[in-house]
Amino acid sequence: MSNPLPIKCPACNSDEVDVLTAGLWDGVDKAGRGTGGIAGIGTCKTCGAHFDYFSVQDRDAMEVRYGCDIMTGERWEWHMSIRSGGNNSAA
Repeated sequence: MSNPLPIKCPACNSDEVDVLTAGLWDGVDKAGRGTGGIAGIGTCKTCGAHFDYFSVQDRDAMEVRYGCDIMTGERWEWHMSIRSGGNNSAA
């Protein structure tokens, strides 16, 4: 299945990504308006980097913004322990 989101690895810019988790989030922007988007974790098939990806509904610009941040090894291990039912008290 092709990836419907414009997710690219922040380390090597590849679009060959394994999506590990994906979900929706909602909240409020700085002006107090409702906003939301997607958030998840991916692993690059090309270079092996693990990263968070997200989208944000920008109400001022009337567009959706996307971003990706490389995860630290500690954060990756924490996420993997949660998936396997481990201790989730540290983040």
